[in-house]
Amino acid sequence: RDAIPSGIGFSTENFCTEILHECLTRDKPEALPLYMSLRNLLVNMREAASDSLGVWNMRLVRSYYQARQSLGKPICGPLLGQDFVALLEENVERLFEMRGIQEKVLMDYVKLCGSWARGKDWPGSLGSFLIWHHVPFPLTIS
Repeated sequence: RDAIPSGIGFSTENFCTEILHECLTRDKPEALPLYMSLRNLLVNMREAASDSLGVWNMRLVRSYYQARQSLGKPICGPLLGQDFVALLEENVERLFEMRGIQEKVLMDYVKLCGSWARGKDWPGSLGSFLIWHHVPFPLTIS
C-alpha cells in the first residue's frame, strides 16, 4: 500500500532509512520533516483524485530548485538532494500520466481558454495538473 512509483522508495521503511542516513551523514536533520512531508504528499496524491495544496507545495520546491539552477547559482548545501527533487518531479508527472492527464489536455485547455472544461465531469486531478504546469485560471488566459 505504501509503494509509490519508483524513485522515492518502494516502502516507507526503505525511504525512511535512506533519508535518515542522508540527513545524519550530511548534518541536515532539519530536512527530515520536509522529506517526509513531500513523500506523504506523493502517496496522498496517488490515493486521492485531487490534492491541490500538496501540488502547490511540490511545485514550490521544484520551482525553487529550477530557478537556482537556471540562474547558474549553485545550491550550496541544499536542504533537499537534487536527485530527490528530480525524482519528485518525475513521480508527479507519472501520476498524472497514470490518470490519463497529459500534455494534450493542457494544450486543449489553453487553446480554448479553459471553456471546454466547464460543465464536463473531469476528475479533480485536472486542477492539480493545471497547478503543476503553471496554468492560470481561464479568466486570466484570455
